Amino acid sequence: TDEISHLFKQCEANIKSVVEGVDKRDPQDVAMRKNVQSSLATQMHALSVTFRKDQKRYYEKLKDIEAKTKYKPEKRPDDFEDTGFNHAQMQELMEAEESVQDREREIEKVAEGMRDLQNIFKELAVLIIDQGTIIDRIDYNIERAGANTAQGVEQLRKAEDSQRRNPATCCIMVLTVVLGVLFLILVLKVLGYISI
Repeated sequence: TDEISHLFKQCEANIKSVVEGVDKRDPQDVAMRKNVQSSLATQMHALSVTFRKDQKRYYEKLKDIEAKTKYKPEKRPDDFEDTGFNHAQMQELMEAEESVQDREREIEKVAEGMRDLQNIFKELAVLIIDQGTIIDRIDYNIERAGANTAQGVEQLRKAEDSQRRNPATCCIMVLTVVLGVLFLILVLKVLGYISI
């Protein structure tokens, strides 16, 4: 379990390093890396939940085995007085104590692994919350961009309408038409079609 816990920690460090060294000026790269990081964190979370369940089952199984293997001296119905332990019984007692100590060490290792996993879960929870906050910010920015675009289109329409209705623009158009008519009259007079 120590090795697996170490691997989980290593994976967590690798997931955190996905966004390190990213060029902050490239928003597409930042967004892609954060999405990859979020996806990997979700997958690691699922794996660690499965591992924790299996580890808990193993821990309970070890406790059951420990409870069943407590040393109980043999009682013989024909023995009426306590003569102490013979060599075979002492050997059996020592083996049972050694077995119990081994199981206790295994249980301690499992408990330590569970504490490590708990820390990993806390850090993953913080990472997932951060990812959710970033996604919320992205949604908010998209909504604001849409609203700003709509306002920009409306402002352009107003500017176009006001430009068409501007008195200076109307005056320029009238003068252009008058100059065009006068030019036409001048050309016709020079050609002799009109005499004034």
